[in-house]
Amino acid sequence: MAKSPRRGPGRPEGKKAALKRRTTKLYREVRPLLQAFLACYRTADGKYEREVKRSGIESRRLTQHVDGKKPARRDPLGKAKGKAEELRTERAADEKARQDARQRREKQEAQRRRKARGLLKRSKKGQPIMKNMAKHLLEKVQKMTQ
Repeated sequence: MAKSPRRGPGRPEGKKAALKRRTTKLYREVRPLLQAFLACYRTADGKYEREVKRSGIESRRLTQHVDGKKPARRDPLGKAKGKAEELRTERAADEKARQDARQRREKQEAQRRRKARGLLKRSKKGQPIMKNMAKHLLEKVQKMTQ
């Protein structure tokens, strides 16, 4: 395996070193301009105004205290946490709807059983009990008229 040429004065520099040199030079040129720009929008409480926009960069990126502290970093899992919370609330709502439907079905089933038990009752001679039959017919008529 061949050795790579040494880097140094008069030698070709690597891609990373060239990029670092260019970005450092760029920062040296831009930093005073940015500081002057921010000084124009500094408010009395030590923060920069939120309405500031420059070349598509919103001021929330530029907002920082005068004492040099950076603003709190955005939570990298914020979106995922939000989606998880939405899913949790949807699932809870679905579970509540299923539970309500189950309770309604159980209630209807209990009413049907009660009604069937009354209609199936018989006298000693095997005849249906008229009281239960009349009550059932009356309920039917009342339901039809409503």
